[in-house]
Amino acid sequence: MNITINSKKYVVKFGYGAYRQVCEHYGETKVTGFNDLVKRFKLDKMSDPSFEQLGFIGNLVLAGISTLSDSDAITSDDVVEVLWKDAALMSKILEEFVKSMPQDSPQPKPKGRGK
Repeated sequence: MNITINSKKYVVKFGYGAYRQVCEHYGETKVTGFNDLVKRFKLDKMSDPSFEQLGFIGNLVLAGISTLSDSDAITSDDVVEVLWKDAALMSKILEEFVKSMPQDSPQPKPKGRGK
């Protein structure tokens, strides 16, 4: 997925690197910390987003950009500025984020011992 910020196009990719960077930004030290952040910022309730929610999304997208390219020229606020003006792009970003989340896979049941 692409996003244009300050007339420059960036590729956004969510995955381990982006999640790790976001966790570090918010002081989370464990993998489960990312899920805690998603719950904390209530990303499932974005009809009237708070500045904290928008800041989290800005940091998430910025981390998704920095895993693929140099993002030193932009800030989280630059990201949010673009998303603020384009509700469709915000929706696409959130869809990509949801698709990138690790999915629980069912664990196979251990086979019992035959008698």
